[in-house]
Amino acid sequence: MFAQPQTRDERQAFYRQIDRDHLTPLWEVRGDFVIAQPNSPCVPALWPYARLREHVLKSGDLITAKEAERCVLILENPALRGQSCLTNTLYCGLQLILPGEVAPTHRHTQSALRFVVEGEGAYTAVDGERVAMHPGDFIITPSWAWHDHGNPGAVPVIWMDGLDIPLIRTFDAGFAERYSEEIQPATKPNGESSQVTDGTIVHVAEGSGRCVIGDQAFEWDAKDIFVVPSWAPCRHESHTDAVLFSFSDRPVQQALGLWRRGQ
Repeated sequence: MFAQPQTRDERQAFYRQIDRDHLTPLWEVRGDFVIAQPNSPCVPALWPYARLREHVLKSGDLITAKEAERCVLILENPALRGQSCLTNTLYCGLQLILPGEVAPTHRHTQSALRFVVEGEGAYTAVDGERVAMHPGDFIITPSWAWHDHGNPGAVPVIWMDGLDIPLIRTFDAGFAERYSEEIQPATKPNGESSQVTDGTIVHVAEGSGRCVIGDQAFEWDAKDIFVVPSWAPCRHESHTDAVLFSFSDRPVQQALGLWRRGQ
């Protein structure tokens, strides 16, 4: 850690003087951001799916997918309430689409992924290709790709959305656009695409177990969601055979030369 210099009276007077010109001395604040290791404001947390499901289905009684544009409940980190994010760079939400509903076509600079949690019979269309949604399916929506969702099936469908909204917000590079029609035309055959990350968001696809994040322990079951903040040690113990799906900001950190693994 860097030692803070002593602040004498004449320095305080100088600080008040330069403050009028919107200046601040680095040496007074350096210790806040030149630190020995990451100190994320995020905290570990877990959302049991049974509670999430109750709230998500209730939201479908109160507003339609068309009214809301997207019927989504956002998971917010308990230490970052009001910021619509689970970590400083990642957004996570649970989206619902009821039988007969359509979530209109739009596109945005944020990249998105979908992990289907419950129900089938719905689809996501990405740049003219419709992809059927089944539990456990993983669908991606690249930046600036047209996409819409529809449910011609008989049961509600719920999936987890993961986006880099907070990261794009940091760059002040958020753009969005609506398509001229509610549903985009299908222009590609199904299955044509070859597509199918360090704060981490985890969805329990199958099984049950326990994780210890830092000094906190959480018991998880199928369909639960939990968050592992940056630089927080995490250990998993499975009670049964388990499958965990996760996404993080690791690719961006690696591309910028920032990613590190703790010892």
